[in-house]
Amino acid sequence: MPPGPAGRRIRPSPSAWRSGHALAGFLGALELGPAHVLGLSWGGSLALELFSRHPEAAASLILADTYAGWKGSLPAAECAERLDMALHTSTMPPDELVSRWLPELLSGAASPELAHELASIMSDFHPVGLRLMAHAMADADLRNVLPEIQVPTLLLWGDHDERSPLSIAEGMRAAIPNAKLAVIPGAGHDSNIEQPIRFSAEVRDFCRSVAAPPEARQAAEPRGLAASAPNGSSCGPG
Repeated sequence: MPPGPAGRRIRPSPSAWRSGHALAGFLGALELGPAHVLGLSWGGSLALELFSRHPEAAASLILADTYAGWKGSLPAAECAERLDMALHTSTMPPDELVSRWLPELLSGAASPELAHELASIMSDFHPVGLRLMAHAMADADLRNVLPEIQVPTLLLWGDHDERSPLSIAEGMRAAIPNAKLAVIPGAGHDSNIEQPIRFSAEVRDFCRSVAAPPEARQAAEPRGLAASAPNGSSCGPG
């Protein structure tokens, strides 16, 4: 079990540990040093998993429209329902899967053009990957990681997120020391796609405001790393 930033032990989620190690290995291979790690939806849980196992890898965390794992943020019944739905839809043809998931990912104000673009991205899903992601999210309870986070943390949320409502963001802000919450108006779960200019501005402002930790000043300036789903969307069970 890896030590936390203050020498305390953080108990990682047992289901997604390979993903956390893989992301740490990727960072190491790129020789980025401590990075600004951004994760949206499932990617946010992956960012927490990375921090639980390799806290030295993160100069800061940006957690967008995400969870402390489904198990850590949702009632048990809803967690089971989401897992069942993800496993069921993973067997569907792309057009049927898109029609089931798309309404929960965008706000009602999203343009038809944007909905069509996201539908095209989602149509290229991989059934096995979707099932693995859903099982990892359903098994993950990362609530114990939140109070151990001692790097600057931004919570970035769409105000119309139906998949991960603002109540989850508020709970995470209360649990993470000194976390900042920024709410993006007119955005659903895929806030980076629906309001890309505002999303990018919040990320830039946060990264510029974060002072590098002492060890990072002696090495390299922290660089960015996104841990969202492929193509920048949640693409399924986030």
